[in-house]
Order: sequence, then structure tokens, then C-alpha cells
Amino acid sequence: MKNNLMLKMKDIFKNRNKYYYLLTGKVDLFFMTIRYRRWWILSIVIVVISQLIALIDYIDVLFDFSLLNILSFNKLFFLLFLFIIIFLLALYRYNYLKNNIEIYSLSSNEQEKIKKLIKLNQKYLQSGYQIKTFNRTNEKEYYVISDDINRYLQTNNLSINTRKKNNYHIPREIQDFVPKIMYHNLKKDKFMNNGNLLKQNNSLLFDDNNKIKTMTVSKSNYYDGQCTHEIVYKNFMKTDEIGIKFEGINLMLDNNILNPLEQNRSANFLGASTIVFTSDNKILIGLQGKYSKSNANRYAPSGSGSVDWYLDYKKRKINSFNDIIINAMEREFLEEWGLSSKNLKLKTKIIGYARLIERGGKPDYFGLSFVNKTFDELREISKGSSFISHKEEGLQQVSDILPVFENISDISVSIEEVCKTALKEDRLSIQIYLIKEIINKMIQDKEFEPFMKDLGLN
Repeated sequence: MKNNLMLKMKDIFKNRNKYYYLLTGKVDLFFMTIRYRRWWILSIVIVVISQLIALIDYIDVLFDFSLLNILSFNKLFFLLFLFIIIFLLALYRYNYLKNNIEIYSLSSNEQEKIKKLIKLNQKYLQSGYQIKTFNRTNEKEYYVISDDINRYLQTNNLSINTRKKNNYHIPREIQDFVPKIMYHNLKKDKFMNNGNLLKQNNSLLFDDNNKIKTMTVSKSNYYDGQCTHEIVYKNFMKTDEIGIKFEGINLMLDNNILNPLEQNRSANFLGASTIVFTSDNKILIGLQGKYSKSNANRYAPSGSGSVDWYLDYKKRKINSFNDIIINAMEREFLEEWGLSSKNLKLKTKIIGYARLIERGGKPDYFGLSFVNKTFDELREISKGSSFISHKEEGLQQVSDILPVFENISDISVSIEEVCKTALKEDRLSIQIYLIKEIINKMIQDKEFEPFMKDLGLN
């Protein structure tokens, strides 16, 4: 018995991240269920009632101090009772919707037929956007990209207009499906954290003067994304009703035309990825862990993740959209490699942008970074010899490739070799592929070498 307990404790410690994300995931889902079933109104009622009882308490105490303990006890009992009611209602609603919603995932062929018919509106075409594909071994990943927009990002800073909009909310017709969607997500052996993320509200388009002056943002969260842009290739039905209740593709397309972000009803939180170059000409390539929700066991950029609402935006109080994206890229790199910004100097520049059709057309940004340390120096200042901190265990793995280059002109060749090797095993993320494609375009335009020299490479 004692040995079994010890083995269980060792298992919990070894897989502490797994149990942590599973527990927090279910807690977050509970509060999300309350949020979207309007039970927060009942919570407000509880607070109001508690304050009224406190006022009665105060008045009665003025006349009879002996009533204080009785009223205080009754107040606590009443509040506890109401909270229990809320909990039971949320639990009942969650189980009801979980068991009475059916999800049908479109087949690969059905998805391919939809993607082949996707078109862009006139404004997107005027800004140079095209629909392109990343060809894997057995499938294609579609994305939308503009060489003209990318050139602009490489040479210009974007100001950001943060006029306050309401926080993002999942569309009303999807809210009943949230418990079922997240139930399936939490059943999978993946780590998920419902952090608050930065949502892009505007399409990245040129104005009449061929400039991009402003970008509005708002707050969404990770689970909002799982319930919107991650369900575009799913249909939803209720067991007690006939026919399809909701088609996920309607979140992304309108008569086969890709919805601009202004009209897109998904969470659209920003992705940010960068490849880091060291002072001794090493290219840092990451490897996603088996518990990662996106690109599990695939090679990824040095830093890759989502733009955090607080850490990358509100906390820093910066007004440059570029700086917000760059901060997210650098933060993701430092977190994933177990490093601290106190011990090194990073310089990062944005090289491009795309919307990923595979993920409902969500916006992603790409960059390149230079760190003023050698690879061995980074290893010395890392929190662990493997570069993987305890927090990232399961989300990251120790990468088994470390490309090198002699001069700037060798960089594209080294990254191309990484892509070829990883593609053979279907272990290449679309983020690395897109960075490679953007670099190749910069080389064609004779912009890559001066760009990298400005970044810090010789």
C-alpha cells in the first residue's frame, strides 16, 4: 500500500504539468460555462443581497448587539446556499449540453473542396494578398499572404489605436456548444491554458496612400479561440433536433469569400513566431512537446506562441503595434528556452504576416532575432542544461538539430535543409515554412542581407 502510494506520488511529480493543466482546464471551463450562460447576473444578485444583509446587520446592531452573531451566521449560510445553487446549475448545464450535442468533423476531402473554392475580397486583392499552400506529405495547409504587406512590415512601424472595445464574446449561436467542444479538447492528452490574449480587429490592408496607420485590438482568451476559429471544419447538431444546427465554416467564409477580420466573428488572437540567430552563427530551432496543442512533436521557430493581453500589451503600455508583436516573440523565446532577458540582449524585427486557413483564418506574425551570446553561453545562463524549464516540460522538447552558417547568404540554405529533413517525417510546422518562404522572397528582392546586417549579423 505504501509502495503504491509512493509510486503514485512520483507519477504526479513527474507529470505535474499534465495534472496542473488538466485541473486548471476544468476550472476554467466551469467559469466559462457560467460566463456564457449569464449566471454571472445571479452572482451580482448575490453580492447585492449580501450588502443588503450587511446593512440590516448594521442597523440591528445599533439597537441590539445580541443579533449580530445570528444575522452574520444567517448571511453566510444564505450566501453559501446560493453559491452551491450556481455550482449545481452550471454542472447540470455542462453535462446536459455535453451529452446532447453531436459534433461532425468534415473529412479531409470535404475540407479540401471548401479550401479550393475560397476567394478574397477586392480590398485584400488590392493589398496584394494571395491564397497559397504548404504541401505536406499527405495534405495541404492553406494560408493567405501578401508580399507587398510583408515588405511594408519589414521597413515600417505600425502605430496602434487602442480605442476601447468590449471584450470579445463567443457568438450567441455557438455558446451552447462550448461544453461539448471543450469536453473533447480536455479529453485529449494536450496542455491548455485559458490565458487572456490579444485579438486583432482589423485586416492588415493598405489605405489610399499605401500606408497602414492604425490597428485596433481587444481582449479574447485561448478557449474562445478553441470554440471559434478551431471549429471551422466542424458541424454541430442537437440530439433532440433534426438537421445541422450550426456549420463552423460560416465563421470563416461568406459565400466562399474569406471574411475580413472586421467581419470575422472568431477570437482571432495573434500568433507570433521568430527564429533566433546566435553570435556564433547558430540557428535556434525549437521542437514542440507531445502535449502541445499545436504542432506536437514538430520543429518550430525558436519562439512561437500567442500574444498575451497583459504581458505583451497592457503591462508594457506601448503604442507601437510592432513593439507589441516583437515583445511577444521575444517573450516566447525566453520562456521556451528557459532564459531571462536580464542576462542577454535581443534584437527582433518583423518580416511578415499571414492568415492561417487551417485555423479559421487567424492572424500570425513572423520575425527574425539576433542574440548577443554564443550557443554555449546561452546554455550556461539557461535555467537548465536542456534549455527546458519545468514550466515548459511537455510543451517543449530538446531539439536535436542546430543549423550553422558561415555568412548571411548561407542562412536560407541552412533553413531549407531543416525544412527538407523535417518534411520527410511530417515534422515541420507551418511557421518555419512561412519564415523560410518570406526569407526567400527577401533574397529575391535583395533585401535580406541589409536586413540581417541591421539586425546585428556580420
